[in-house]
Amino acid sequence: MGLYVLTENNYLYAGFNHLFSQYFNQTCIHLTPKNVIPLFKLTPAKPDDIFIIASDSLFLSFSLLLYLNKLESRVLLIKNKSNEKLVGNLACDFLDENLPLDAILSVFLNKNTRRDLFSFPVITDREKTVLLYTLNGLSVSSISERLNIAMKTVYAHKHNVLRKIGVRKVGDIIRFPNDYIAHLHSPDEFTAVGCCKVDAFEEAEYDYASGYV
Repeated sequence: MGLYVLTENNYLYAGFNHLFSQYFNQTCIHLTPKNVIPLFKLTPAKPDDIFIIASDSLFLSFSLLLYLNKLESRVLLIKNKSNEKLVGNLACDFLDENLPLDAILSVFLNKNTRRDLFSFPVITDREKTVLLYTLNGLSVSSISERLNIAMKTVYAHKHNVLRKIGVRKVGDIIRFPNDYIAHLHSPDEFTAVGCCKVDAFEEAEYDYASGYV
């Protein structure tokens, strides 16, 4: 069993490492957004590995979470304002960021809290296209011209997709992991968790500053 802590906070990692060294006589492996992909290319994660993720969503690849879910590795995700929208979408244990380390240890020792399923909002191809254009900075009029649809239709698609994702404005999408939008599917594509392209994690090199490959 490997113990991994993904965080940019060195003090938080040191706290987890001290805690697990005391209780399990085992040190944690410190993961950062920059080293996690190269590491797992060399040494793939295993089903009995345990991951604690306390990372800002701006630097956290959603593909990593899908990759770990496919392996059935246990994931403890520290919940904060950046990832609270993911609650209910992921098969992992969500922990409040204000929990003391001993309370986190208690959750860690409880092996029955992991959920088996997670789900994504189902959006149409047109809604996804409008959203991606919007995230790339295109105006409503530009999107209207590119898609050859009325501006009011663009507004309607934007309103619908934001509602489905669970946010009120485009700026709130910054609270999601970088590549979350790429994993949203239309009704024709979406069948089950198994349809998600989790293998891409093993090959992709992500630009964590922008969230695009």
